[in-house]
Amino acid sequence: MKEVYPIILLSVLLLGGCASEIDDPVDIPTACSTAGGEWNECSSPCLGTGAEICAQVCVAQCECLEENGFSCPEGYTCRKIDGESKGACA
Repeated sequence: MKEVYPIILLSVLLLGGCASEIDDPVDIPTACSTAGGEWNECSSPCLGTGAEICAQVCVAQCECLEENGFSCPEGYTCRKIDGESKGACA
């Protein structure tokens, strides 16, 4: 039985150190609109890539717009193709 105690103690210490929540979560849709972007729940994953073939699926992402200087939230850059009016913040 004495051999079990160190294993239990180690397990409690390891599991107790895991955080289950993020202390300061970032609200990406709000950060997107505050930066001048447009949050789109069903955007193209290929936006701003110039891909000739693209999967027709929805991806939630911040779109950077020409009318707002292609701005994105802090830590993101606008992935865009020259001549297009919008891109994707990545």
